[in-house]
Amino acid sequence: MSKKFLNTLAITLILILSVGCGFIYDILFTQYRLKEYPRQYNDTVIACYYEYAVPVSVIYSTVKMQSNYDSGHVDGDRIGLMQLTREEYDLLSSELGRRIDSGLLFDPKTNIEIGAYKLSKLFTKYQSWRAVYAAIFIGEDTVDEWLIDEVNLAADGTLETIPDEDTEKFVKKFEKTVEIYRELYESAN
Repeated sequence: MSKKFLNTLAITLILILSVGCGFIYDILFTQYRLKEYPRQYNDTVIACYYEYAVPVSVIYSTVKMQSNYDSGHVDGDRIGLMQLTREEYDLLSSELGRRIDSGLLFDPKTNIEIGAYKLSKLFTKYQSWRAVYAAIFIGEDTVDEWLIDEVNLAADGTLETIPDEDTEKFVKKFEKTVEIYRELYESAN
């Protein structure tokens, strides 16, 4: 065999191995992301999408960011998958004409439904998911103050600049999580 042929064969084998390794890496990375960013409670999430017009990726991201799918998660006065307070739950349940039983905050279906309704109300108020994510983190009163200052606004009047570093980090992480859920599951919806 000629040296030229051996060189060509070696290059071809290296290319095939490189492509194969890249393909295997892509499969393994996707499998990792599917485990890291699960889609639980799908029937409830889809129903909430149709009922409240909140994108599926936003609902899943909220659950992921707020409780990491732990329906028993309690952080201060926030409870369950979507981390609702008892006061929020009582008010939102009342608005929806539902029975008020704060024990249901631990019920995944109820928590997601009330949380999706809350997200819908926040989006109606702010017309910007960025502002909604900020309000989840720091509260509506602070976001309302930011929206008064034109320095923080985009040309369309929505929140662009977040003057609080921790809130900005949270919003960026939330936006990235929404993006990952879209990439992983958009074709599946």
